[in-house]
Amino acid sequence: MDTEAMWKGVDKESHTRNAEHYCVPVEVSNGQAFKIVKKWLDDNPAKLHWRADTIIHVAFLQAFPCK
Repeated sequence: MDTEAMWKGVDKESHTRNAEHYCVPVEVSNGQAFKIVKKWLDDNPAKLHWRADTIIHVAFLQAFPCK
């Protein structure tokens, strides 16, 4: 989630949109975030070979799309 905040800042400063962003509500705890990633892993066993950062990013994109 820290990396996402950093990328939003980079995109804002460069006035471009280079990355897909997710929008996690401020009230989401680390425990809830962990459960979202775990559910994604359980639902997508064929993708367990993906890099961890990619898995987390995709899980959050699906769970917390920006409006």
